[in-house]
Amino acid sequence: MGNFETKIKPEFREQGTNISIDLEFLRHGDPGPEGLSIEGMEQARRYGKKLTERRTDLKKLYSSPILRARQTRDIAFEQLSETEGKLGMPRDETILSYESIETKPKFSWQEHLRSLLPLNLGEQSEDEQQKKKIEAETSAVERMFEDREYVREAASRIAYLVNKYIRMADRLNSGSQIILPKISHNSLLMSFLKETLYIIDEEGKKVLGFDSPKDIGGVLAPAESFSVKIKTDENGEKIIDFSFSNQDRLKNGRYGLDVDKIKELAAEYEEAEGNFSRSEL
Repeated sequence: MGNFETKIKPEFREQGTNISIDLEFLRHGDPGPEGLSIEGMEQARRYGKKLTERRTDLKKLYSSPILRARQTRDIAFEQLSETEGKLGMPRDETILSYESIETKPKFSWQEHLRSLLPLNLGEQSEDEQQKKKIEAETSAVERMFEDREYVREAASRIAYLVNKYIRMADRLNSGSQIILPKISHNSLLMSFLKETLYIIDEEGKKVLGFDSPKDIGGVLAPAESFSVKIKTDENGEKIIDFSFSNQDRLKNGRYGLDVDKIKELAAEYEEAEGNFSRSEL
């Protein structure tokens, strides 16, 4: 009897092993009176140039449809316009917008900022302007944290996205290495961190959540990001890594994400929205 060979179709590949999905959540660039400031536009260009170094893994750029986020995304995308390969066009993602949150905030973020920023802000040095803006935004986030219902709903949106890709890792072709930048706003990103981030102190103790942005080194600065990297090993076991782009935050301790809390928040979002769809990469 002769020997028989089993031929496997070329398109067939094992799924779910040795996967890496890097979800990079970026706060939009520095805001101006309308859209981005000049510095914010330059921050977006620098971010786009940074992405060119990783373009072989980049699939799409997503952002909130609000102007500052879209401008950050589109300016960054311009730096990739000559990139060869399968890079999809930028996309709006409503879930990344604070306008999609149904719970009405108990205070006006913009009015709060205006009440704290000096009228002559534009006459001060760029460093002093940034310092004043960060101080005002820190105060706004602390005020927002008092509104537990709003924070919980805002956090659930980012948690839903993270959990979606945790599940998606099981369906990707083995060996896939993917980067997905998602550009949003301080209110959503800081709410997500408050609900899901744990800090590991010098004694190795995990502390879930924080009271003030100062506990983790401040609010997210314009064009600052954090990454949630979802990885699987050769057996399909998942590892969730977390990191800030600003390494100075390590002065406040090491960080990680509570996956159970992410799943809990994601389930709340799905129940509220009736949204069980699984969008493509």
